[in-house]
Amino acid sequence: MQTIRRLCPYICWIEPTGDVEADVRVILAANGKPATLQHVLKVAETAMRMAQRWGLEEGCVSQAALLHDVSAIMRPSDMLLYAQEQNW
Repeated sequence: MQTIRRLCPYICWIEPTGDVEADVRVILAANGKPATLQHVLKVAETAMRMAQRWGLEEGCVSQAALLHDVSAIMRPSDMLLYAQEQNW
């Protein structure tokens, strides 16, 4: 339960749509991370080209690229506490 509370200021108010790109846009914009948003969108573009070239599953590649920096919304102290709570 503590883990959920730690993440709530960042994400609990978001109603997931099932569209990962749209949800990432909302999360990053709402948490004041426009540069991170632009970065992950560029990474996703590049990842998709690589997926097409190498015959990889584009949906998984796109989602991984869009989500790879989503933790940027958290304060470093919260990241550390969350990792410790997860025994990482």
